[in-house]
Amino acid sequence: MAVETEIKIAVPPDRWEAFRHHQPLTLLHPRTFEDNWLFDTPDRQLAKKHCLLRLRRYGERSELTWKEPVYSAPENFKVRREITIIVSDLDATRSLLERLGYSVWFRYQKYRTIYRFNDLHIMLDETPIGIYVELEGEPQAIETALAQWGWQDLPRITATYYDLFREARAQGRFHGEQLLFPNESA
Repeated sequence: MAVETEIKIAVPPDRWEAFRHHQPLTLLHPRTFEDNWLFDTPDRQLAKKHCLLRLRRYGERSELTWKEPVYSAPENFKVRREITIIVSDLDATRSLLERLGYSVWFRYQKYRTIYRFNDLHIMLDETPIGIYVELEGEPQAIETALAQWGWQDLPRITATYYDLFREARAQGRFHGEQLLFPNESA
């Protein structure tokens, strides 16, 4: 089982562009549309245990991910154990989950570009509620990079995209029922 250590940062677009042009980033995957479905039982048993079951389509690739509760982590980091498997048939996987008693309770979309910087994975996530940079790697590597980039003043986010969606709705910045782009709601 892999362990994911991450933070998100809401980077203003002008700061991201300045950063991207001055840092030696390696492009691992170009900008790609991503669609995510979160599953749970009707009585939200997984949420009550702080677990997550997600089916994702990222370009031509589909995967099923199980995430365990956040556990003892350095301050301002989200650390979770997770299992991800590649699935060859997204529709069949969704049907199987539904037959097992799970249903989609939340759907969110984004465009993701993946970079590498030293030992970090950097994901640029363009969502209907803003642009976020997700940093994955060892806490010390993340801290070093933030200091090197001059980003230590930017607030760290450990919230999920669902939490960010709820916050945006509460603030009146987003009005949809799911976190979907207007042209991608099917």
